[in-house]
Amino acid sequence: MTDLVFRNVDASSPDQPVSEWPLEGIQAALERGSLTYWRRMAKAIQAEPWGPVAAEISHLVDESGLTRADFASRIGTSTSRLSTYVNGKVTPSASLLVRMRRVTGEAFTSLGGA
Repeated sequence: MTDLVFRNVDASSPDQPVSEWPLEGIQAALERGSLTYWRRMAKAIQAEPWGPVAAEISHLVDESGLTRADFASRIGTSTSRLSTYVNGKVTPSASLLVRMRRVTGEAFTSLGGA
């Protein structure tokens, strides 16, 4: 697969995993790539439809041992907004993701964890 070249993007080549392609690489594959690249993108989406951030958030909520309502309250958002993060409809800010990680650590400690 060398018919597609990423130009002016921070990726060495289209042969890297699709999950490592920057937005410009995905756009290049859609605009100039062959069906082979489209299939690779479809396979990556099927493998992780909500993306790595949504998967991490879902894991953090589960790991915390809190209800979604309690978790949302601790990070300063609503349950419905948390649901948009878990379902991959909205990506939270970096600072909110840090709060989620901290709450999970605090919840785990308060529940008798390490």
